Amino acid sequence: MVVPLIAQGFWGGLSTIPYAYTVLKTIPWIALVILLKVYFEGSKNRSERVMHGKVVMVTVSDAIQRAMVK
Repeated sequence: MVVPLIAQGFWGGLSTIPYAYTVLKTIPWIALVILLKVYFEGSKNRSERVMHGKVVMVTVSDAIQRAMVK
């Protein structure tokens, strides 16, 4: 299905493909959003912490502590 569509666009021009210009205008914006998402995602922490048998102290905000005590 893709090959005949490309051939039609090549031989007949983009005006013969329905919504071709809309798709061509939308693809760069979608690519930009994906690239920004990947860029601002940050680095991955690939280290695994071994926490077996360890005591961990977790600090939370004062409002959360009050809600947990109730």
